[in-house]
Amino acid sequence: MKYWAKSRENETIDEHSANLLKGFECFEKLYGDLLCDNEKELIKLAAKYHDYGKRNYQFQKNMYIKKKLNMDIPDEEIKRLDNLYKNVCHTIPHGYLSPCVLNIKELKEKFSVDDIKILVTAIFFHHERNEPNREELKKIVKEDLQKRTDRKLRTKYVSDYVIDFASEAMNNTNWEDLWLKYAVIKGFLNRLDYWASSSRDTDFEITGKYNGLYLGDIAAAKMRKNNWEITSAQEFMKNHKNDNIIVTASTGSGKTEGALFWAGESKLFYTLPLRVSINAIYDRITKTYDYPTEKTALIHSDALSYLFMNLDENEDVIQINSISKMFCRPVSVCTVDQLFLFIYKYRGCELLAATLKYSKLVIDEIQAYSPDIVGKLICGLYIIHKLGGKFAIMTATLPPVLKYFIDKEVFEGKNEGNYFQTTYLSSIKRHFLRLFKEQDFDIDLIAEKAEKGKVLVICNTVKKAQEVYEKLEFKNCYLLHSRFTQKHRRILERRIMEFSKSNEKGIWISTQIVEASLDIDFDYLFTEMCSADSLLQRLGRCYRKRKYNENEPNVFVYDTQNGVGKDYNKTIVYDREIYERSLMYIEKYTEQIFTEEDKLKYINQVFDTQELKSGHYFKEIEKNIRANKLNQPGIFNKDEAKKAFRNITSFSYIPRSIYEMENETGNIDRLFEKIETGKNKILAQNEIYDLTVSVSYPLNNKYISSLTQNSLFKDLKIAELEYDFDENTCKGLGLTKEPFEFNSI
Repeated sequence: MKYWAKSRENETIDEHSANLLKGFECFEKLYGDLLCDNEKELIKLAAKYHDYGKRNYQFQKNMYIKKKLNMDIPDEEIKRLDNLYKNVCHTIPHGYLSPCVLNIKELKEKFSVDDIKILVTAIFFHHERNEPNREELKKIVKEDLQKRTDRKLRTKYVSDYVIDFASEAMNNTNWEDLWLKYAVIKGFLNRLDYWASSSRDTDFEITGKYNGLYLGDIAAAKMRKNNWEITSAQEFMKNHKNDNIIVTASTGSGKTEGALFWAGESKLFYTLPLRVSINAIYDRITKTYDYPTEKTALIHSDALSYLFMNLDENEDVIQINSISKMFCRPVSVCTVDQLFLFIYKYRGCELLAATLKYSKLVIDEIQAYSPDIVGKLICGLYIIHKLGGKFAIMTATLPPVLKYFIDKEVFEGKNEGNYFQTTYLSSIKRHFLRLFKEQDFDIDLIAEKAEKGKVLVICNTVKKAQEVYEKLEFKNCYLLHSRFTQKHRRILERRIMEFSKSNEKGIWISTQIVEASLDIDFDYLFTEMCSADSLLQRLGRCYRKRKYNENEPNVFVYDTQNGVGKDYNKTIVYDREIYERSLMYIEKYTEQIFTEEDKLKYINQVFDTQELKSGHYFKEIEKNIRANKLNQPGIFNKDEAKKAFRNITSFSYIPRSIYEMENETGNIDRLFEKIETGKNKILAQNEIYDLTVSVSYPLNNKYISSLTQNSLFKDLKIAELEYDFDENTCKGLGLTKEPFEFNSI
């Protein structure tokens, strides 16, 4: 009889396993030299035998019923097997049965006992399901599977070879190395299985070549065509393709293109702190350099919406988004929380670690992350380094304290030859700074400068940004912050980019969301005082690449004390220790040109390691490294890992005014009809979430009502929130008043 693997496809178990091996052949052609022969052999064995357990009677009976076929088994045998499963259990997940086929005696001739344990455990846990009763499992192997094959099946594989990593972590000093190799084998098995179970419309690994060139070569050709010179920073990155690197370079020095040169022929993951920055890099790759969207993945929580808004209407956005999550593309632009969850070692995270083993990872603007995230990134870099993956840290400002933790924790103090570091400072003078101690924004001065050019105002909190917006009676004035609906925020992000490139004069008021890697260039910057790293990022949005020749300020810094606090875990604010050090050291650079050399001295003074060791900022990073560096496998599940990584809980609400407007036009009913009929279901769901605003605290039930009884949206509510925005003029405050006092970034 045939042993089927899938109910929807006419594919046998052997055919399905063969497809996994075809996928691995595709990998080997592109990146095969990045795995050792031992790893390749274990992956192939895992792929070959991972679904053997599907031969069990109960699984095949269900397959035959769904296919409306008759099983070629005598009635007496069917009766025996029905009684077996009735008395033992309804069914046992096939992954737990599959390792029984492995010939341990033969394996020992080629592999170590640890390798065999890794192979067995990878197959055993290749699906994350509740473990069965082990005695019942043995009975199924003996009385069902053994009857279907001439091979001698092993029943003691669970007790002898399935690794309990929690126990290993307590009793085996080498448990971490064991888990790392296990993560590679199981991670590949999972990725291959997901790919082979899909339609396989695309290769398991897509080549990075386009018209015979890799992305870095395409970028270089474009630069030559436009007579753009290769900078020293880019040259350094190009010359260190095979190394871990840390690059500190001034804004406008071409770090993004340098990263593409560094990636070379490798698979690349490019990470940034903010979605708007990620979208901008995605656009630069796919539009500026005309690199195909089918080779470039955009991966973040709102990626689907952005793709719908920006890709050609003939492109299958849903399929593109789905393929992106399979990590098969040569270039992925994403947030760190899409990749670094593997530090929690939950079952299922292994495919992330396995993929990063043979990829190159860019962390752009590492200083923009809060201390708790930095601690987690360092734990992740430690694992990537142990696996053999390569990473590049790029930033305009690298605080010495971060360098201290990278040296100490990622490379365990053994830095010789493990990475190369360089600093490139531009000689262009771009900023003349003036500091106002204990003062608020000068509204008249902002309006005056807006008559001459483009003015950017950056506030530390949404509430402050809204206050400034209301005070400014200026026609060409816009507001951008995180308290707009998903749809309106994208409109504003696109509008500020267009404004920056135009000849318009006017004012944009925003928060930290414009800080990192957003390629906008304004003539004047008015900003609240903040931490030194954020301040320098803000300066990078003003005279980004131009030389400033005037003998008067183009940067105005106001010490408002707004958004300053101590506890990162309760309210996202600036650490008071860092804020006060930043304020103290910036005073010597006011009323003068603030050179790139000055900026480096400034950041080194504020983030001096020895001076910070006894403070909150240093201890916060250290605490998170200690808490996460040796996480034991199996403690977290995926949902718990997601919550633990960001340590931020947000709640999505549709403001009442938005809901009523959409409801009056019949749009809500139209969207739910699509969802219920399954027609363009994902697109409809996406449109509904586009109407939401995220807030950090749950509202009291008396202020909210359910959107629908549909289980897909059980957590989505309509809320009595005051909301203000005009899509035609791009004007409005966004979320204004809530039923509680709220003042957050």
